[in-house]
Amino acid sequence: MSIQDYMRGREKAHLTNSQAKPEWMKSPPQILQLTNNAFKLYYDAWHGLGNASQRTRTKIEIDLIDAARSGSGYGLFPGDLEAVFEHIYNNNGSWRSDSGSNYCGPQVSGALNLPDGITNFLNAVDKRGELLKSNYVDYTNYVKKLAQAQKNNKWDQIGDCVGNIEKVLWYRTPFLWVTSLTATESLTN
Repeated sequence: MSIQDYMRGREKAHLTNSQAKPEWMKSPPQILQLTNNAFKLYYDAWHGLGNASQRTRTKIEIDLIDAARSGSGYGLFPGDLEAVFEHIYNNNGSWRSDSGSNYCGPQVSGALNLPDGITNFLNAVDKRGELLKSNYVDYTNYVKKLAQAQKNNKWDQIGDCVGNIEKVLWYRTPFLWVTSLTATESLTN
């Protein structure tokens, strides 16, 4: 096994209480739980690519790796998810770093001190999720306009709507990996 096995979704990272050496990672238990759920989200995203075309798959993989590298060079080591995987790998499956930063996203109420790389990855997930939500609104508005244009036989409007739908779908395709976290669950479940 190598760091690339984690990065390419061939292996899922997971930490137990005994593998988390700094005491702050164990209390409250949500710290370790959210850390492991971030690992699961990343792993599941790789496996959720399914039968996507190679072109679509490549776009999604590039964005997924970009999210994993969010925070690279930021803060204390390890600042991104790739560095987190490297740290776990280099410490025989254990977490030893005392470096942490507050995550204040929608997955928690208030703030929770997490390893820097986990915080940065979850912030990248949250950003992509917000973009997908706004694009979904745009998509549904264009579909409604398309239905109205079809009903009124307005061919120029039909073409515009189809073009806009295509743009919305194409430009947000890379973020679709975030949908491996379904709308009815959160990382803290």
